[in-house]
Amino acid sequence: MFNGLPDYLKIQPPAQVSTLYAQRAGTQVPIASFFAQDRTDVSWSGTDEMLKSAVLAAEDPRFFEEGPIDVVGTIRAAAANAAGHQLEGGSSITQQYVKNVLVQQCDALTDARASKNCYQQVTATTLQRKTQELRYAGEVSKQYSKDQILTAYLNLVGFGGNIYGAQAAAEYYFGVSADAVSLPQAATLAAIINSPSDLRIDQPGNAANGAANHYARTLARRNYVLDRMYVNHRITAGQRAAAKATTIQPHLTAATSGCTAAAAVDAGFFCEYVKDELLNDPAFGKTATDRWAALNRGGLQIYTTLKLGLQQQAQQALDAYIPSTKPGMHLGASNISVEPGTGHIETMVENKSFDESSQAGPGATAVNFNTDSAYGGSQGFQTGSAFKAFTIAAWLEAGHTLSEMIDASHHTFPMSDFHSSCGPVSGPPWQVSNDEDRHRG
Repeated sequence: MFNGLPDYLKIQPPAQVSTLYAQRAGTQVPIASFFAQDRTDVSWSGTDEMLKSAVLAAEDPRFFEEGPIDVVGTIRAAAANAAGHQLEGGSSITQQYVKNVLVQQCDALTDARASKNCYQQVTATTLQRKTQELRYAGEVSKQYSKDQILTAYLNLVGFGGNIYGAQAAAEYYFGVSADAVSLPQAATLAAIINSPSDLRIDQPGNAANGAANHYARTLARRNYVLDRMYVNHRITAGQRAAAKATTIQPHLTAATSGCTAAAAVDAGFFCEYVKDELLNDPAFGKTATDRWAALNRGGLQIYTTLKLGLQQQAQQALDAYIPSTKPGMHLGASNISVEPGTGHIETMVENKSFDESSQAGPGATAVNFNTDSAYGGSQGFQTGSAFKAFTIAAWLEAGHTLSEMIDASHHTFPMSDFHSSCGPVSGPPWQVSNDEDRHRG
């Protein structure tokens, strides 16, 4: 029966962070990120040896000696299950990796109901599910080395909320890279893996596991990890004692998904425009859902023509003349500059602060005045007298002079009077009038 189970596990790349760049002094620099899961993959050397040791000591101390299955842990779990206790896992790192791969496949489904049903199947506490997991683990161990499996596991596993992988977890909880964590930090991260939703340390007001009780649940699990590291000869007694004497002190450094981060360099509205370009362009997916997944899960590197030095100057110039608010007026102003010949956008500013929240005040908005509704929400503005300059230029280019007189009493023009390089112009006659029905002469 076991050999008859499917053995091929399709391992898809996990959700990755997409990064938006702009130019500063000729160099592309990141200004915003988009993600459904905060994750940054690192190589084997990108994770500190102490963190690897902490995870192995707590989760699978026999990982490098065993096959794909932790036989001792499995026998222990089987005995507990036979005695009527809750179904236990006894999972090796390889088995846990398989389970996380399956969970990620469910999470990648764009249909919410299908995703929920998939998750229930791959996490069900049943013998059938566990047996299939073992079958997959056996094949994974044939295809990949122990180092590769552990690296993939540390890049995939959840650490609470939308924090995934050791690198994102180290950065978020402690403000350091995964290759620079201390022993207490490494043991804390390894502790969180056991139950991410309960042991996360980013909720200081949590009565059961918060700042008031020094993150008691996580602290207990962390000290257990330290004990296991000592028993398995990963650390000395002195290191264990010193680490246990250290309190858990989060230094939360949250990564922001969306264009709020870009607002810090006056590029929030441009960021929103680029985001909407991606979400509207079929080149990034056939459906809107596919395009959202490409942006928030695909790990795109998005390079743009925005020049941050000019952008700052443009914002300062606009702010100097047009305030964000004015009593008695709905005042909006925008300014965009493009490179002649290419159309490359170099600056895009407006007289409001970028704010995506529902509590944005009168001087802030998420509506981009530089674009139309599909690319930022604006309904556009009347061009008004700005077109007078273009009309006069065309008049002079056609050979007329500024002293000529014309009859302006004629207000109806058939479409046949107009010509376009794009093709025939058709439609009812144009009834020319001012926005206000005055000054028709």
